[in-house]
Parts: sequence; C-alpha cells; structure tokens
Amino acid sequence: MIQYLKHNEIDKVKWDNCISGSVNEFIYARSWYLDIVSPGWDALIGGDYESVMPLTWARKFGIYYLYPPFFAQQLGVFSTRQISEEMVREFLTGIPDKFRLIQINLNESNPVNISLFSVNLNSNYELDLSRPYSEIYDSYSRNCKRNIKKAIDAQLTIDENIAVEKFSEFIKANLGDRITELNKNNYTTLKNVLKTSSDNGTGKIYRVLTKENKLCAVGSFILTPKRCIFSVCASSEEGRSSHAMYFLVNHAIENNSNKNIIFDFSGSNIKGIAYFNSTFGARPVEYPYIYRNNLPWVIRFFK
Repeated sequence: MIQYLKHNEIDKVKWDNCISGSVNEFIYARSWYLDIVSPGWDALIGGDYESVMPLTWARKFGIYYLYPPFFAQQLGVFSTRQISEEMVREFLTGIPDKFRLIQINLNESNPVNISLFSVNLNSNYELDLSRPYSEIYDSYSRNCKRNIKKAIDAQLTIDENIAVEKFSEFIKANLGDRITELNKNNYTTLKNVLKTSSDNGTGKIYRVLTKENKLCAVGSFILTPKRCIFSVCASSEEGRSSHAMYFLVNHAIENNSNKNIIFDFSGSNIKGIAYFNSTFGARPVEYPYIYRNNLPWVIRFFK
C-alpha cells in the first residue's frame, strides 16, 4: 500500500535509511539534499519505508504541480527491494490528483510502462572506476588523451583552494548566458548544496589555474559510497582553449580509480556534452522523464 505524506509527516531517519539501503541509491534523494533543492517536498511511502518516492512540488496561481529541481538529476522510486514496472506503476498512480501538472525525472532503475503518462528517455553517462587508473586511461579516446596532454603542456594546475562564493560567481559569469533558466534563487540553491555537502564530507570543489595563476575552470563533485557525481562545472574562454575540463575530469577519475564506484557524468542529452563524456570511455545510461498535464483547458492553452 502506498501512502501520501506531507513534508511534516515524513520520518526523515527512516527515509534516509531507505535511501542508503536502496538498490538504486542516489544522493539526490537524501532528505538534506531534497530540503535544499525542493524545500517542503512531500513523499509517497511504501510499507514501513521499504520503498519511497519524493514529490518535489510547487504552486502557481493556486495550482499544485510536480517539477524536476535544479541540481537533482534523478529522483523517482527508491527501494530496498528490486524495482519492477509494477512497483513504479503503483507509485505513479499513487500521486495525488491535486498535482494537476506532472513533469519529473525518475531514475535509471525505474522501468516505466504506463499509459497515464508521456515518457521520454534522458541520457546520462557512467564510467566504472573499479579498475586501475592505467586501464581506465587506456579506454580514453585518442582525442581525449591528446586534449589532456595539451592541458599538461599548457602547465595548468588544479587544487581545492576555492571558496563556495568564488565558485558560484565563476559559474554565473561563465555559464549564465548559456543556461538562461538559472536565476538568483538557483544560484543560492547551488551555494547551499556546495556548502552543506562540503560540511558533511560528501562534496568537493576544484579549480583549475593557468600557468599565470589565473582561474580558468571549476568543477564540483558529490561523493557517495557508490558514486562520484560530476555535478556542476564551467570553463572560461581561456579554459576551453587549453582543455581545462579534460584535465579536471581526468584528475577526478585518477583520484577515485580502483574504487568500487561509478563516475557519474550527470548528463547529457546535449550532443557536445555527450561527446565529451563518451571520450573518457563512459557508457550511456537512460532514465525516464514523465509528463502529464491535467490543467484546466484555459490554463493549458496559455501554458
């Protein structure tokens, strides 16, 4: 039986125990992470928290809807048991009718076959890090290896000596014009994710410097027992020309090699980014995006 709970009714200890013990654990579904990216989130609960699904909601013009929060790529159903189409169907049909518009991402372990929703598949890229770095490096494309060498020849350096505020400012200055959906609140959310993950030991942020000691690229990573997630990044024009991002990702892969974890590139459907990810030998993995519009026809017309 699936039970709908409002935010103040959720037992977050039981919730986090379910997420940490789930067969498809993602840090995006941890209660502290959801509290930052979607304050006031509700939930669907199966049994005594054996299976759960966060409902990241908002309200506009008095209408409740579900949406995919920034910086939380995959949510959906999480369970300590094997997840079947039937389980996913049970959760999706358990979403309360008050949510008139639903547009959310599930996760790669959520098989979907339900006519009540439109379903599209998004792409992620993942790389197995359980091998020695030398083996992983051998699987890089020739272009990837060449770009890493160019970055080394340019005498780029990398360290963790960057403040969250400076990191966020660099992202805004070098990415803001390309991701127009990001607003002031989103940058506040980003800073809160970076600060909290740093404080609780799950986050790392790196900077790349030119040989003149000028900041040219940044990247953030979220570390869990199962994944190293490449979360947010940006390069300046100088960083792009010196292939700083190849240098940064290679550094993170080398530091986490020989561990039984996945390097999660957290995207992407964008061809250029997908190509970049694939050059490191990463494989594409799909996850569902579901959509349902039960808005009144007048509002649907103007949406």
